Amino acid sequence: MTLGPFAVESFPVRHPGGACGFVVEVGARRITFVTDHEHGDASADSIVCDRMVGADLVLYDATFTEAELAARKGWGHSTAEAALAFRQQSGAERMVLIHHEPSRVDADLAALEADITARDPRVRLARGGEKLAL
Repeated sequence: MTLGPFAVESFPVRHPGGACGFVVEVGARRITFVTDHEHGDASADSIVCDRMVGADLVLYDATFTEAELAARKGWGHSTAEAALAFRQQSGAERMVLIHHEPSRVDADLAALEADITARDPRVRLARGGEKLAL
């Protein structure tokens, strides 16, 4: 679909009841938006990762930690750990983690971000009201 200067493609993600991710291209820039995706299904993960290839920016669902996800299988959300693996596998330029667990306080998010950026400096957490430039 084309909306003005934007080319928009939807793709399925793994979430109860269904959901979509999006690739938005404008000029030579590409953004991939992945929310409400529960990783762990090889076919669904392949679709998601393929849509990240060539992305200048990926916005990715990182609601849970791997430990939290064990008790929340089937909820349709992912983890920072999976995000890191997808970014590295796809070669996406940058990744910003979105859809944080609502009960996390600022100190929790700061600790999570410190851990993530130490492992991959191209990945960080989104902040409310933030504007991102390509």
